[in-house]
Amino acid sequence: MKSTKCFRTFGFAGTLIWIVACLLALPVSPLHAEEPDPWGIEARSAYATLQENRDQILFIDVRDPIEIQFTGFTDEVDINIPFLEADRTRWNADRATFLMDRNPRFVAAVRRALEAKGLDREAKIFTLCRSGSERGNPSAAHLRANGFPNAHYIVHGFQGDALQEGPQRGMRLKNGWQNSGLPWSPRMNAQKIHRPDREPAQEWLVILSSASTETQAMALILARAEAAQGTFVRILLCDQAGMLAVSDSDSGSAAVQPIDRSPRQLLAALIEDGAVVELCGIFSHTRGIEPSRFIEGVSIASPPGIARQISQPNVRVLTY
Repeated sequence: MKSTKCFRTFGFAGTLIWIVACLLALPVSPLHAEEPDPWGIEARSAYATLQENRDQILFIDVRDPIEIQFTGFTDEVDINIPFLEADRTRWNADRATFLMDRNPRFVAAVRRALEAKGLDREAKIFTLCRSGSERGNPSAAHLRANGFPNAHYIVHGFQGDALQEGPQRGMRLKNGWQNSGLPWSPRMNAQKIHRPDREPAQEWLVILSSASTETQAMALILARAEAAQGTFVRILLCDQAGMLAVSDSDSGSAAVQPIDRSPRQLLAALIEDGAVVELCGIFSHTRGIEPSRFIEGVSIASPPGIARQISQPNVRVLTY
């Protein structure tokens, strides 16, 4: 009845004005834009930053080199270091893809790339993957968790996002490096691309769990001697030996004779030589040991990655 009376009194135009005025008087909650990821950087901004300060930034393509071969490459990157590697012997039926494991050499390779460029762990790092979500962002987060505080990723990655409508729906033709008019080529740079054929042919996986200082020292001395011959060495610290990786622990600090060096010093030397040192995730979780307490160069082990390495014919597994 009130609305009918209103219409008769003011007419259609007057009633419409009255309704609009009432709507404008209603309290309105402010709209908040989604907070941008502080670790993400748009492709054009990243390119501009590189032009201004290239010598102080490490730019890494973290994609699989086979993927790069068929989608394109930008020579603006310093190096290609895959963050995840496809295991073609394991199939993910839900996603219809091969399963992927974290590259155990990733952190050590990034450290060497920084050193080659004359940079330290505090330097700014950009990571680039296909879309930014499955490897770019996770790889930057993994680096920050392992002592590289300024690791960022390229939002939308190399190929960008897929179109949601139109005749080209599903094709990655929106944003990202490739769609922003930035330099790229279908050809790869052989000096920058990841080349498994250049990796050591032989590998050692040393599983160290003993609490004995002498046993720890012996295992690490043998591992370092093997690494000096060009063998890729990966060390998995478990149980009591896991405390060697904890920076605020005194475990393994006593010097062993006749070398007059402690297991902790030997472990640091192995990391410096390029060995991959990882801590058992069950051990660290059970003891409540956060990655922030790890010594420099140590990360959490990936069980699928360890299992994959054990199955390789060129890998020797030693347990202590």
